[in-house]
Amino acid sequence: MSLETTSLAQLDTFFQKFFSQNCFETLYERLSTELRDSPKQKSEIPSAIEGLIFPRGMKKNEKFFLLMSTWYYPENPMSFYIKLECRKLFGKEFENEYFVLMSSKTLALGFWLSQTMWSDRDFFGNITRLRRNGFLFTLITVRRESTSKVEKYTGYCRGYSESGRYLPYRSKSVLKEKILTERQGEQRKFLRLIKLQLLLRLIKDRLRMELQ
Repeated sequence: MSLETTSLAQLDTFFQKFFSQNCFETLYERLSTELRDSPKQKSEIPSAIEGLIFPRGMKKNEKFFLLMSTWYYPENPMSFYIKLECRKLFGKEFENEYFVLMSSKTLALGFWLSQTMWSDRDFFGNITRLRRNGFLFTLITVRRESTSKVEKYTGYCRGYSESGRYLPYRSKSVLKEKILTERQGEQRKFLRLIKLQLLLRLIKDRLRMELQ
């Protein structure tokens, strides 16, 4: 199944209305205010922004919708930070989805149209539930640079001045574990690449239908 009866233009129009009439508009306005001014800041110059703090337990579709919303607030300064921070929010698990949703608006719309996990009715029903539970997005806040001083770690521990020395009897096991870890990492990377190619093929086929 997929969004068989919804066109690219219809979905674009729907998202434009959706993101401008609910919690997302409030989210961008509030985060933009936090970016410009920090009420808790004592000095006239606010501390540098380090990123965003996301609520725990965000579901994958909520993450997808959040990143998708940036295409409808291109002039808002928070759009840049949300795109940047979503890279860590998505993690390795949704790395392919992040790449697709970030690449272009057309490709992002094609992503929603080509998904087989829902039909037209299921998709818009999920959006309705998201609108009702939109309070989750109000928990997203700006994270600023800490002004407190942190003691620099020198790598020296009292009584263990030689703790970092080379231990020959452990070298073989450490090397073996490193090789296994690197091999597993390459295998996961290869599998993600295959999944990305399949995802892009689905999107390409759906977008080709839209252009006919």
